[in-house]
Amino acid sequence: MDNPDSFLQSHPDIKYVEILVPDINGVLRGKRLPAKQLKKLYNGELMIPRATVLLDTLGNASDQIEFGYQDGDPDRPLRAIENTLMPLPWQTEPAAQVLAEVSDGEDIWFCNPTEVLRRCQRQFGKLRLTPVIAIELEFHLLKTNTAAPTALQHKGELAGFSGPQTYNLELLADHAAFLTELHSACEVQQIPLGSALTEYGEGQFEINLQHSSDLMQACHQACFLRRLIRCVALKHQTVATFMAKPIVGNSGNGMHVHISLLDEQNNNVLSGSNDNLSPVMQQAIGGLLQWMPDSMAIFAPNANSYQRPDPDTFAPIHADWGFDHRGVALRLPHATAENIRIEHRMAGADACPYLVVAALLGAIQHGIEHQLSAPVPTKGTVTSPDALAIPRRWHSALSRFDGAKNLQQALGTEFCRLYHQVKVDEEDAWHRQLTQFDHLQYLRTI
Repeated sequence: MDNPDSFLQSHPDIKYVEILVPDINGVLRGKRLPAKQLKKLYNGELMIPRATVLLDTLGNASDQIEFGYQDGDPDRPLRAIENTLMPLPWQTEPAAQVLAEVSDGEDIWFCNPTEVLRRCQRQFGKLRLTPVIAIELEFHLLKTNTAAPTALQHKGELAGFSGPQTYNLELLADHAAFLTELHSACEVQQIPLGSALTEYGEGQFEINLQHSSDLMQACHQACFLRRLIRCVALKHQTVATFMAKPIVGNSGNGMHVHISLLDEQNNNVLSGSNDNLSPVMQQAIGGLLQWMPDSMAIFAPNANSYQRPDPDTFAPIHADWGFDHRGVALRLPHATAENIRIEHRMAGADACPYLVVAALLGAIQHGIEHQLSAPVPTKGTVTSPDALAIPRRWHSALSRFDGAKNLQQALGTEFCRLYHQVKVDEEDAWHRQLTQFDHLQYLRTI
């Protein structure tokens, strides 16, 4: 566990600490605390409303669940998450941040997304296999002070780029100041960055995190990285967004999760060949594909999430798989035997990392325990005839999630009931909005 006294002695200039609580949307909520009061958190004296982790994306509380309005929204102590206390290098005034969870009596409350992941990890441990993951995040840099979201294709006064400019190093160099500060901040926050590249959409980038067997820490780092990118971008007069589809006609932003499995001798049990998949690889693919339609409410948690799937932008529209194929939901990248892995490409960058990884663990465990088989792979533009349809609308995804007994058992039946109700309320609120599209489509026509 982090020692707050030692930390503040090592960083005597720090004035305040931000206490960050991940909610079911992957949004970090919390409090700002004077540094001299940091010990209150570690002594269990810092409180927060219990239902904070059950807010919707905008921060609204649901009046349809028993936590929040119905129980008077009582306070509960916060518990610091170990190894997450670190400086905030982008702030002008010296500061730090630490992740925390809502407790309920002696235990961490089951509604914390971190606790949902722990639950799935405990269950997965029965297989005596160690999952190793790496998370990739896509995001857009947008111009500020524009009426509609507009991609920031170049920085400064230089122009001359149009189109996606995928993997263009000159375009990457235009954003060198932003990327340099981003990498420096990640070093301070111990976020293990891999490569950075320009992606398939205008103003779109991808940042890769390195592989780790500490799944919880990997998800912490993904949440930290999203926040860090947004904050550093603002310092460089641009807006970073992880919306699944921020710009009409442009590529959407995904959260790709690479996953491999090690046995007790550290052998990769997914290793095999294209002609002879290992039994565990077959079972893992089978489980992930079978659970994918039921899990879309986790992978695509917002109204905007359902704008992302598009075969012309490498965003999958079926529960399918293929060898080194970026258009499918499960890609098996070309790799050496020890590095063979599954790349799960269905989740959007707007999803909660803890819940995404929890759902993947549950699906793989189900596939292994029931000895499922991988269907025929997708090749080229010909989708596998065995590919399951995925919900393409928010309401359909929530309905599938509501009836997904196996998924609910993995994540926790009570948690899934609450998650579903919060999202149903959010969907209802979304449907009550009048948009510019409504007026353009119907105002003078009808």
